[in-house]
Amino acid sequence: MEYHVIQIKGKRWLSCLESSDTAMLQLNKLFNVVLELLTYSCAQDEHGIMRECSHFLLEWFRAGYVKFTPSSYLNVLTALCATGSNKVVIDATHTLNIAMANKLLRPALWLQLPTNLNLFVSGLAHPSASTVEKCASSLSLILGFAEHGMKENLFVLFTPPSLAKIHWAFYHWRDTYSVSHALERISCFQASSQAARLPRNFSHE
Repeated sequence: MEYHVIQIKGKRWLSCLESSDTAMLQLNKLFNVVLELLTYSCAQDEHGIMRECSHFLLEWFRAGYVKFTPSSYLNVLTALCATGSNKVVIDATHTLNIAMANKLLRPALWLQLPTNLNLFVSGLAHPSASTVEKCASSLSLILGFAEHGMKENLFVLFTPPSLAKIHWAFYHWRDTYSVSHALERISCFQASSQAARLPRNFSHE
């Protein structure tokens, strides 16, 4: 390998010339390492690492250097929903909502990745009514799908903090019809799931 010292914006960097095959190998290796780190940081709720990894991966994706699988795409965008600025959360939630509507991200995938489902719930805390509505609409689609395939309580999918966000959003947006309607569907799923678990051996004399 050939090494050179180059100057970028007044700073000196060590540069290495590699063949295209070697460069692609290193790129894929780094991509997989960052993906693993993002997955780990999401599981550990390390917001700083989640934010840096997701931004890094998204920039590479936009530049055309890498491609996302549906699960890695979901991982990156839900991490941004939980850790990004208001503008970033708007963009990430909108993108996920469109992907759901176009069936690029199917409900079954969300159910396989409950950590990402809980990260997405963070969008309900956004100050924008439109963003909260999109988040709630997507969540209701996922729960509607899950209702037909899960025998246990649907809401075991959510952590206590996520349930608190759902209840808070339902109360906070109660006077905004478009948002409250989407949130009401989630609450109906919760009520239906709880009712299904009640004992059915009551009898009347």
